[in-house]
Amino acid sequence: MKRIFIFVTVLALGLLPLATSATEFKAGDQFSLRKNDVISGDFYTVGGNVSISGDVEEDLIVAGGNVFISGNVGSDLTIAGGSLNITGNVGDDLRIVGGTVFIDGNIGGDLVVAGGDVRVSSGAVISGGLYVRGGSLTFEGSVNKSVDVGAGVVFFNGLASSDVKIVAEKVSLGSETMINGNLSYVSPEEAVMESGAMVIGGINFSSNYKSKNKDIAGASFFGYLFGLWALLKVLGMIVWGLMVVYFLKDTTKRIAHRANDSFWKGLLMGFVTLVALPIASILVMFTVMGIPLGMIGFLLFFLWLITSGIFFVTTVGGLVYKYILRKKEFSIDWKLVLWGVLATVVLALIPFIGWLILLLIFISNFGTVVHDCYEVIWHKK
Repeated sequence: MKRIFIFVTVLALGLLPLATSATEFKAGDQFSLRKNDVISGDFYTVGGNVSISGDVEEDLIVAGGNVFISGNVGSDLTIAGGSLNITGNVGDDLRIVGGTVFIDGNIGGDLVVAGGDVRVSSGAVISGGLYVRGGSLTFEGSVNKSVDVGAGVVFFNGLASSDVKIVAEKVSLGSETMINGNLSYVSPEEAVMESGAMVIGGINFSSNYKSKNKDIAGASFFGYLFGLWALLKVLGMIVWGLMVVYFLKDTTKRIAHRANDSFWKGLLMGFVTLVALPIASILVMFTVMGIPLGMIGFLLFFLWLITSGIFFVTTVGGLVYKYILRKKEFSIDWKLVLWGVLATVVLALIPFIGWLILLLIFISNFGTVVHDCYEVIWHKK
């Protein structure tokens, strides 16, 4: 558990430079970075279809449906998406959460993947370790450090300079396999080894797959997998926040500033509404004529809850500007979202106190949304 907290904390702090240093951001249904283009700092992009053919000298973070990366990344590359194709070189770690994943490039650090169908081609060279959880893995490249894999089907046909650990329903070693360390694997049946496959160290096989797969696949990789899940949630918060900022900018501005200026008023209104509205709706529904009113009350209650969640990250970002950065004014942009996500992640890692702060912010934001709806409706009247 400690490793999980460390991973997410580092992830959260790693987002900080995005909001303070030279960072470029692009969002849209289609985005393409052309071959000769060069991004000198960090780059962050979100889109339905994302193509990166140019080079990014620092970190690159991408979230999209279909992602194609043929350019080189100077530092870390983090991707979340459906279909991911990475053929460029990565200077440091490559972290991936995706459905279909194809990798064919040099990786200066670790390769960490959670995916459905993962393939690492013969052109891929991993200087660090390989950590994979997925439906299937086909590995034909080379890896310099340890390998830890858990999947349904694993076909290993590459070079491993260190130990290899596999938990899978089916394990196959191709003719080009060269494992210079030990091979330890858990599977219902022994691995299929093609002629030419070589394991220099010892081979440790266990058929106790049903009882041991949770321990070996889970414990040894739990931190990595949970970290990837946490990463996916953080990226989801960022993507959602950016959508709110760019498509509901006026409403976001109104709620963020109102929550910032009248936090305690919003907290009081939110608490009263959270308690009183459900009780009132239930009491009204005891009468036949009051059933429609009670249903309307519950509908408003849940709509306000959902709306409060939609604008939560930007509200947190606004509070960061006021109480942490000591700035009275702030822009409704991607920096507001990143500050909000960063603060949310950090507070979520602090037991009790951090959770209480987030709860109070949510209640205040709920009250702000209720007040905003009231103001908008009655002022229009």
